[in-house]
Amino acid sequence: MGQEDQEEWRSATRNPDVAWATLEDQRTGLTIGRRHEEDDRAAGTLIRCPALIL
Repeated sequence: MGQEDQEEWRSATRNPDVAWATLEDQRTGLTIGRRHEEDDRAAGTLIRCPALIL
């Protein structure tokens, strides 16, 4: 990350709403998001849209 990116990140994370949303997004990925992924894999569900995997 460059200096400009770091400053933008610091500014955004000082906003309580942004900090809360970031934590909620991560929490969801570790809880219900994980269960949904496991269910999709068990059912053989595939992504059906163009995707660029890096």
